[in-house]
Amino acid sequence: MKKAFLVILGVALFLSAKPEDAFRFVVVGDRSGDPVDQIFEETIEEINLLDPDFVMCVGDVVDHGVGNAEGLSTEYDRLLNVVGTLPCKFYWCAGNNEIAQESDRELYKRKTGFNTYYSFNHKNSHFIILDNTMTYFAQPQALDAEQLSWLEKDLEKHRQMDNIFAFYHIPTYIYALQSSTTDTLVQIFEKYGVDLVFTGHHHAYSYLNRNNVEYINMGSSGGGMS
Repeated sequence: MKKAFLVILGVALFLSAKPEDAFRFVVVGDRSGDPVDQIFEETIEEINLLDPDFVMCVGDVVDHGVGNAEGLSTEYDRLLNVVGTLPCKFYWCAGNNEIAQESDRELYKRKTGFNTYYSFNHKNSHFIILDNTMTYFAQPQALDAEQLSWLEKDLEKHRQMDNIFAFYHIPTYIYALQSSTTDTLVQIFEKYGVDLVFTGHHHAYSYLNRNNVEYINMGSSGGGMS
């Protein structure tokens, strides 16, 4: 896979492989987690100037306190209006600030219009969005069995695509490397030839190439930085 990407304010601009199938998409990093006022809004304005085909995220766009259902709903409405200024589709990915407890899951689906894990094709490429939000409380941890089964079936079905991209919030592959343990997702990605993985959560950019899979942990798009 030939590629080029540009990182600006926690935004990665990606160009696909074949000239005749070329397209651009933007990946937005975390907004929530002690968000700095107006940075996310300015990032969305800059994305408008880039004119991508669509926008992805890696979770933690919405910021709320655990148990604050009313505040969470209001936050969704405000941020849906912000991303609604984009001239293209915004694909949601759940982070631990959207789903900090199981009761948040249905609100996420209702507000965003997306399941917590799903996939889609665009031209020569396949995009997979996963939900590992609850691993925040026990890291690293495999996804639930139902989601893992879905993932393997989905990858088997699309393994001939030119590019396969995966998106999820918590970079468990980093914790697995740090503790010399095995990350189930890494094993699956290597088995089915996933090309590039985008994650968030750390509010800091990092890059890793391991066994022909590339991993990008996105920088902040407004989330607080230490």
